[in-house]
Amino acid sequence: AAGSTGPTSQTPLRFITPAGRSGDAAYAARITGPVVERLEAYFGLPHPYPKLDSLVIPVTVNFGAMENAGLVTYASTLMLASPAEQTPRFERNFVAIAAHELAHQWFGNLVTMAWWDDIWLNESFASWLGDRITAELMPGWGWDTSVLASRAQAMRTDRLVSSRRIAEPVRNADELANVWDSITYEKGQVVLAMFEQWLGPDRFQSGVRRYMGRHAWGHATADDFAAALAVEDASLPAALRSFTHQPGIPRVAVELLCGDGPPRLRLSQSRLLALGSAAASGRTGAAPTGSSAAMPATAMPAAALPAASWQVPMLIRSPAGTTRLLLDSAGATLALPDAACPAWVQANTGGLGYYRAAYPPPLMAALMARPDLPVAERLAGLDDARGLSEAGDLSAAAMLALAEAQAAHADRRVVEQALVLLRAGRPLVDATQPAQVAAYAARWQRAVGNRGRALGWQPLAADTDDSRLLRADLVPALADLGDDTVLRTEARALTDRWLADPSTLDAASRGAVLRSAALDGDADLFDALQAALARSSSRTERRDLLAALGAFRSAALADRARALLLDASLDLRESQGPVMAAHNADPLLRAGLLQFVQQHHAALAARLGPDEPAWLPGYFNRACSTGDAARIDAVLAPHATRYPGGQRVLAQTLEAVRLCAAWRANQPVAD
Repeated sequence: AAGSTGPTSQTPLRFITPAGRSGDAAYAARITGPVVERLEAYFGLPHPYPKLDSLVIPVTVNFGAMENAGLVTYASTLMLASPAEQTPRFERNFVAIAAHELAHQWFGNLVTMAWWDDIWLNESFASWLGDRITAELMPGWGWDTSVLASRAQAMRTDRLVSSRRIAEPVRNADELANVWDSITYEKGQVVLAMFEQWLGPDRFQSGVRRYMGRHAWGHATADDFAAALAVEDASLPAALRSFTHQPGIPRVAVELLCGDGPPRLRLSQSRLLALGSAAASGRTGAAPTGSSAAMPATAMPAAALPAASWQVPMLIRSPAGTTRLLLDSAGATLALPDAACPAWVQANTGGLGYYRAAYPPPLMAALMARPDLPVAERLAGLDDARGLSEAGDLSAAAMLALAEAQAAHADRRVVEQALVLLRAGRPLVDATQPAQVAAYAARWQRAVGNRGRALGWQPLAADTDDSRLLRADLVPALADLGDDTVLRTEARALTDRWLADPSTLDAASRGAVLRSAALDGDADLFDALQAALARSSSRTERRDLLAALGAFRSAALADRARALLLDASLDLRESQGPVMAAHNADPLLRAGLLQFVQQHHAALAARLGPDEPAWLPGYFNRACSTGDAARIDAVLAPHATRYPGGQRVLAQTLEAVRLCAAWRANQPVAD
């Protein structure tokens, strides 16, 4: 069935759905036109093609949407939602993804990259502009800080010695398979946001329009883009290349000097390296005997890494004002405008700098304690605390104490980032030691116990979109990691009611309730959820049910959940993510998943696309011991060379596991 709307600007829009589902595309039909209008305004150019179709694909794997010229395809769960399934999360996902894909109609289609080496610019620009358009169109969503989530995600990969540079040469299928990752999308997006802030939005937009005008209906390179921006600032191409042509995260040490003269900052830069980096990245070429998962050539022991140096655009704020500095050497001393020694200094104004600001503990504490600290800077500071803890600059205890304090913040985004840090402490807990489990649960109860119970499972009359979003994140975490048996008992009762009457659970809470009920669930509940899965035709409901089936902790029921991956009645493209991600997240289930993959790798590979088994190692990246790394390597190394990109996925998984083990070993006690 096809539905159409009237033209936006001069472009007719059409929405093509499976038969009988055209009404479920109502939100997409309403919002696509305004997105196109804002993109036309940003580029100063009309939509390049005579029509724009949005077409639903029932099931996709490893992608959600695709930007063909004049035709964007979407996974059904992204574009279709009945009124009951149109949750705040659905709306946000659709607008942001649609804005990304539609930005490609100009940046990617009207101007096409000359070769795959520069596909990063195509994707990162669409992510950057798509988020900007989303923030403009929906100012109440708080999307102006979405780039901070991208920054955090990119740095999780870029902290690895095995990480690659943004501008990676592509000479074969294996190298091409590696480019579809958080370095291309998220790191590139943050780097663009950082330089837009440095230039100013108007000058950056002028450079974009200059680039589009020079290369419309043709091919271009990242150097062409930099040249268009260089008209605004001649120093920009070299500074940009310092971030795109080498891997890694700058660590900028910040020291406030006041005792022997006017206030000033001493700044020094180096590559941020996590504890254990040298041991985690010992493979430098051919794989050692017994392993075929050779580390990519870009990965080497920390001692052998080439010296890294960036041209870091820094906006530094203190009580007296903001100072600019392009840190283009190993160190510099910057005079501050303050007459007296400032009580605080912000070395990453706006939070958009792609670097970790390493303050002495008192200076960091003073900054993070400021009640007027902007949300974006608070988010960057929290994520920096995690990265600096992993590098040995901050103890896990200090990181968790900061998270606990910030979890009381009024803004949902800050609370959610604090929850990320609290979850990061889970590897410190030995799940077989009741005292450690209880101490960790007590931290959760102190941090968010009252707030989580006040939110509860069910919608409230006073709910806002933010409270609905926070409920779906905070309450199940409290039920599980906070060991809140009251919440889990309530979740089971709500699940039993829902199984009898699906109208009793709000779609925004349904997944969290079902997963929490499953934690202590028995065989009867597993059977009931599996039966509900067989009856359901809703992709979003099925996703929630599969994730719940993956959450059962009983060894026998976990085995049954893994067996679903081989169930011929289920599409593995649908079941793989929810079930395997649930087992990866739980240390009690992860070992069983590895054993299952070892026994059934051939059968799983046969049910996946020809290149998709390359990503299987990623489902073990939450492990946290050298023994885990050895077992993952032994199981998956024999398969890694068979699939494009497989060796890098395995190498990065193994490095992440070993770094986690090194970080855990560096902590004196479990907190």
